Amino acid sequence: MTAHRTAARRLLLVGAAAATLALAACGSGVEEAGDAAPTAGTEAAAATTTTTEAPETTTTTDEPDAAGDTTTSAVPAEAPPAEEPGDLGDDPELDALADDCFDGDFSACDQLFFQSPAESDYEAYGDSCGRRNEPTGLCVELYGPG
Repeated sequence: MTAHRTAARRLLLVGAAAATLALAACGSGVEEAGDAAPTAGTEAAAATTTTTEAPETTTTTDEPDAAGDTTTSAVPAEAPPAEEPGDLGDDPELDALADDCFDGDFSACDQLFFQSPAESDYEAYGDSCGRRNEPTGLCVELYGPG
């Protein structure tokens, strides 16, 4: 995995965390100074777009919900079998995360990726969700929490 992919993935996580915090503040009823709508040409008006790959499976319900809308929800894809982690290094905590990742705990795969040294075998194992796939995004987004 290249350093560019690692940096991009970590940037994606930081962006997702920032978006989550921004969304949490939206419904709080607290308006901070400077929250007026940005005008065209300002830095605040510039939009940043982050995209991730969608899970392989979606489900559409034709039954309307309470508001009368139909719903499309993403269902994580079924995970292919993992490969044994083998000898990834000599860190007992990272070895435990790798074992949990192998057992299908996909949040452990993501934790392994983010807690391991860059460009290490641990990072590659977590990034591939236990060698289940090519690095494409967070394992919990691909397969659910496990």
